[in-house]
Amino acid sequence: MGIGMEVSNFRQIGTLDGSEKIFVMDKESIEKVLRAVLQSCKSGISIRSLQSEFHSLCGENIPLRRLGFQTLEDYLKSIPSVVKLEYRMGESSPYVEAEVQNKIKQLLKKYCCGLWMSKLSGVYKEMFQQELHPQVLTDLQKWTDVCIVNVLYQDVCVSNVCPDGTLYCQLPSPDSLRLAKILEEINASVVSQMTTASLVSKPFIGKFCLARFKEKWARAEISRMFGERVMEVLFIDFAVPATVKLTDLREVPPQSLKECAFIPPQAVKCRLADVEAPGGDWSPEAIVWLKEKVLEAECCKVKILKLDESKGDRVAHIHLFVGGDGPQNSINLQLVQSKLLQRAPSSRGSLIDAGTQINVFSCLQPGQNMDVFVVVACHPGYFVMQPWRDMDKLESLMWRMFIYYSQKEESSTLMNVQKGDVCAAKINQQWHRVQVKRVLANGFVSVYELDYGQQELVPKSLIQPLVEPFRQLSFQAVPAQLAGVTQCQWSPAACMLFRNRVEQRALVAQVESFQDVAEEVKDDLWRRKLTVYLVDTTLEDEDLWIHCIMAEME
Repeated sequence: MGIGMEVSNFRQIGTLDGSEKIFVMDKESIEKVLRAVLQSCKSGISIRSLQSEFHSLCGENIPLRRLGFQTLEDYLKSIPSVVKLEYRMGESSPYVEAEVQNKIKQLLKKYCCGLWMSKLSGVYKEMFQQELHPQVLTDLQKWTDVCIVNVLYQDVCVSNVCPDGTLYCQLPSPDSLRLAKILEEINASVVSQMTTASLVSKPFIGKFCLARFKEKWARAEISRMFGERVMEVLFIDFAVPATVKLTDLREVPPQSLKECAFIPPQAVKCRLADVEAPGGDWSPEAIVWLKEKVLEAECCKVKILKLDESKGDRVAHIHLFVGGDGPQNSINLQLVQSKLLQRAPSSRGSLIDAGTQINVFSCLQPGQNMDVFVVVACHPGYFVMQPWRDMDKLESLMWRMFIYYSQKEESSTLMNVQKGDVCAAKINQQWHRVQVKRVLANGFVSVYELDYGQQELVPKSLIQPLVEPFRQLSFQAVPAQLAGVTQCQWSPAACMLFRNRVEQRALVAQVESFQDVAEEVKDDLWRRKLTVYLVDTTLEDEDLWIHCIMAEME
């Protein structure tokens, strides 16, 4: 349709070159053009297209500033006799930020557990009977006082799980990719260019350096020093501490130092959102279950719900998923629905009084329950447990032994050991409390690990006296046999079933009886044995008594 405009509706404001006149449209003429455009578009036109049509007809845009308006939407709202605004998804529409924020707040009160971004527009329209401006979906991320937009991070690595339920996660980011490339180059150069200059010569607390983590060099920071030879370091990208010798540390290559130090630590401190343990104390079963589920798990995903910052400590409250992002993959939901956090602590005492080596059975009564961790399982007739309550004390003891004996290692003398002696022995680069079983003629000693229940052959040169401070904690290995079964010989299949059910698991042990030993071997600590029922309390529906499963194999 054609549009005609009378010159009388224009205002003359000057001339160019003394001949060409310039006319400016007045308010009435602008409205007349808008009516003409709208009449030609029976089904309506978007605001953006309206501006284009006006420009094609008049050679200029609608003069909003001269008309006294900041935006085209504001101007159109001021002429309802000319333009009727309808809100359609996908097109620009009048958008008052404060008004939309208030509506979003109302919406989130109804959906207090959150809402997927893909569902927001539909829910908004259903609740307020109008379309949501598309710009809102972008602006939401800036409205931190209104809501937090949860981004789902994929390919997340959970590097550490602490006894209080705190997790440390590595989230994918440009920094993590850049750091991986830098460390890859460092690992190649440190191996090929090993010199004395790469050793850390002047250690101090806070020193930034490299240390071996899972067979690769990783960024570390010295957190404590024990003399000049033994250090405690923190692997800052994994939030994992370790005790190492000074000779195990390396300087960051000069060419990589600036870039490597600039990248922030990649371990993010996290808590599982909406997962609360009674009294704040996580049960041993819950921690073991969580570690088994998430440490080094593939296809981990994280959604950050909120960030807490207090006294320089930042904690991300997250939903953690393994294997997918559906409710069935939610670690948070699985923990809340399980009995792992609700089970009351069982009554138990220290298995052996501190500072003594008395018979463990004098501390226990038939029917008493203990939280235990099964460290090794051969078959139902023999397995070794540790009392869960003292596991952190054992870890601390092992660390102090490492420091003490590492400092004495070069000046140590060959010890004359005999059967039955309780000593310290270096096994797999760690110092253990052991009891001597046999002294062999080839210079080796057969020992029993008093805290882990393993039997090892150790060179006599790696045996040292166990000093009094390291005798204060009760020996943690508790040999046991399964109650409720009568069979003495077990098939390989039965032994495998038993190991899969109990080894390296946190269980509840209920004492049935204790086994006396002959007078002549009463000092052999590995011969003492409890008879216990083992119970797996991690199942949702009911507790699983291990002897009931093994009875079917008899």
